[in-house]
Amino acid sequence: MVDNQLDNLDRRILHMLQLDARGASDTDIAEKTDVTGTTINNRINELEEQGVIVGYNPEINYEEAGYPMNVLFICSTDLSRRSEMAERALDVRGSSMSGRCCPVNKTFTSKS
Repeated sequence: MVDNQLDNLDRRILHMLQLDARGASDTDIAEKTDVTGTTINNRINELEEQGVIVGYNPEINYEEAGYPMNVLFICSTDLSRRSEMAERALDVRGSSMSGRCCPVNKTFTSKS
């Protein structure tokens, strides 16, 4: 959005779409923002045309869909911080520890 700044209504619309784009109807958003559904529809169309809204993407639970996602975290740190780094990696939603942490001068590769 080069020429226009987002106003409060645009921001509220974007926030509600971020919370639940699939379930948020124009009418639902209109009720929460005290404007008409037509206004919401027009604003969403403008936001799409201006490139502010570029898509509506699902959040997929790949494991439930039968496609577990495997990610290998690699970091370099002092040996004294190895446990701290492992804990930080576990803070990532859905992560689990299936291997071990190795000293900095070694390479660890895990096969699923």
